[in-house]
Amino acid sequence: MRKLFISLGLVALLVPTLASLPTVASAQTGGTPFCPTLTQDMWYGSCDENIADSDCARHVTGDQVSQLQHFLMDYFHNPLGLWMSGFFGNKTKNYVTQFQSDYDVPTTGRVGPLTRAAIKQACGATTPPPPPTNPPPAPTCTLNANPSSITLGQSSTLTWSSTNATQGLIISIGSVDTSGSRTISPLQTTTYTGAFWGQGGAATCNTTVTVTPQTTTNASCWFNNKEVKDGESITAYQSATASSGQQCLSESRMCTNGTLSGSYQYERCIVQAASTTDTNNSCIANGQTYPHGSHHSCIPMPTGTAYCIPGICQNGTWVPSAPGAASCTLDGITKPHGLSHPFYSSRTHANCSSISQSRTCTNGTFSGDANYQYANCTTSTGTENYTVTATPSSGIAPLNALVYVFGPASIFNGTLDFGDGSTTKVDSGNCSNLTDCRGGKYHIYSTAGTYTAKFVLDGTTRATATITVTSGTTAGPTVTITSPQTGTSVAVGGTLNIAWTSANAPSGAVVALWIRWESGGSHAFATGLATSGAYTYTLPTSLPPGNHKLWVRLLNSSYTEIASAELLFTVTSGTASATKNSQLASALTALESALKAILQLLGQ
Repeated sequence: MRKLFISLGLVALLVPTLASLPTVASAQTGGTPFCPTLTQDMWYGSCDENIADSDCARHVTGDQVSQLQHFLMDYFHNPLGLWMSGFFGNKTKNYVTQFQSDYDVPTTGRVGPLTRAAIKQACGATTPPPPPTNPPPAPTCTLNANPSSITLGQSSTLTWSSTNATQGLIISIGSVDTSGSRTISPLQTTTYTGAFWGQGGAATCNTTVTVTPQTTTNASCWFNNKEVKDGESITAYQSATASSGQQCLSESRMCTNGTLSGSYQYERCIVQAASTTDTNNSCIANGQTYPHGSHHSCIPMPTGTAYCIPGICQNGTWVPSAPGAASCTLDGITKPHGLSHPFYSSRTHANCSSISQSRTCTNGTFSGDANYQYANCTTSTGTENYTVTATPSSGIAPLNALVYVFGPASIFNGTLDFGDGSTTKVDSGNCSNLTDCRGGKYHIYSTAGTYTAKFVLDGTTRATATITVTSGTTAGPTVTITSPQTGTSVAVGGTLNIAWTSANAPSGAVVALWIRWESGGSHAFATGLATSGAYTYTLPTSLPPGNHKLWVRLLNSSYTEIASAELLFTVTSGTASATKNSQLASALTALESALKAILQLLGQ
């Protein structure tokens, strides 16, 4: 009798819970969006191959940026401000981030392997429904400027028109009506690109306004980096030196509206002292003695001169070296002509002096090897924090693992040793700041074994990760639908209580829930779920009555399907409440069976 009371108590506890039948609303999207063909990583500043814009930081092959934007427009139902410009700007980045959030992908705003896989998943693996028999006509547009060539300060009239469009935008102007005109006064030659879109798609058109600088009057002249104003004159010399006993030849050069008369190039001339029996006399500057042939950055000048120039000691006389020669600038360091600076092939190294080279400035160009391009080098102490990870870190051969190194920006000077004889430079990745960077590559481990991936910097191993690869085969991953039962009927607007279990699912695997329509289309309504779990789905009122399939997909960490299960259910035109009563009856029947099983276990 006591066991019977326990069973009746279980019924009293479970019946109120079943009667309430709580529901969970899921995020819904529209039909299958446009499916782009994406093969390259993209981020802010990426452009289509044919886009010529100074803001383009990187070009991708073909029109992959436009294809991405077409997909986002379909996915988000033509959001305001997003159009197929072929330029990856802030709007595109924002909608990429929103899409990544929908598909549980890291919200970086960059399109990489994970995001491309999620886009393929969003598109679905089946053929989308056929287009309507009478698709909306495609938009067209024209954009003209009159006049198309102006002088700086003048204006031009920009005129545009379009057909089959409901919205328009012109770069450098903003949102515009589908037809109109605007007076513009660009400061430089500018190409205006218009985009007009409607239900039938989008169209682009462009025109260029050429701007010619104004003719300058009373322009100044320049002589050895010094300004000579219009109408003024200077004295110039034929050479920088004159032999002992001779005079310096000079001429007066006048500036006339930017043109300097004459041809002499030197602004000073020094008469050399008489030669002595010693042909290699030293020179004196600032109280110090310099041997014949020495260079000095500031040679003695005539009394009253407020500046100095570099020179060479020639037999006891300072001779200016290359008057007007340009200085050199590299990595934030500027050196006058004739002077040198040590440069390094890396910004960090355990022994900076071993990777240095002295480079001399010669009329605007540093001598030496261009690989020595850094003005400073910081000695690496070996205390920097580096980390190596592998995802997945174990599996059956061949194992495709993503090996990453994390640490300061110096990771891009190091090498990644995969542990199987293969190495690569860490030459791709990103940084949130100079101390928080990551970079790496995929690598396939073909044979079984235990491998140690190493990050090597300046000949020293800084971090490692272990990858275990096994041989043979194991049972593949599976997924099974445990609820509802095949043939379950649910009214339009009702709820579908879904439960599933998985076996042999790899690390990082997730479950996505889809509906396959009777007409042949499909729709994902939940993703990123646990490999075993439950979900309550409210059927959309737009779902037509008839037979449909529940599609449970098991996806690996790259969002590629590795197992799936399907179940046929029926959507009726009845009310949701009737369906809930039916579900309650089914649940009570299942409870009765469960109680019978409990009583058998208790020995009844």
